[in-house]
Amino acid sequence: MALSTAGKVYGFGLNDAYQVGSGTSTITTPTLLNSGALASATITQIAAGGFHSLALTSTGTIISFGYGKQGQLGLGAYANVASGTTIPDSTTLKSTTIKIGAGMYHS
Repeated sequence: MALSTAGKVYGFGLNDAYQVGSGTSTITTPTLLNSGALASATITQIAAGGFHSLALTSTGTIISFGYGKQGQLGLGAYANVASGTTIPDSTTLKSTTIKIGAGMYHS
C-alpha cells in the first residue's frame, strides 16, 4: 500500500482476502482505492497487517478492510470486507486516535 500527499491510498499485490482493498484477486500496479469509506476520506496514515489493512482519516476515524475472520477489522463481525468500511466505535475515539497498527490477526 502507498499513501499519497493528497491523502489517497493506493494498493497493489496479492488480494485474495481483500487486504489490498479491491475486488480484484491480484493487483499488479498501484491502483487508487476509491470505494467504500475510502472514496471521500482524506487519509493520514495506513497500516498493513498479514491479511488486512487499516487507514486513519484526517478526522480521526479508522477504516478497515480485508481478512476479518478473527475480528481484527473492528466491525463486530467475523467476515472479510472487500472495500474500506468505517469502524463504528472509532468515531468515539477520534479525538484521541493518533496512530494505528496492524498485526497478523490483530489491530
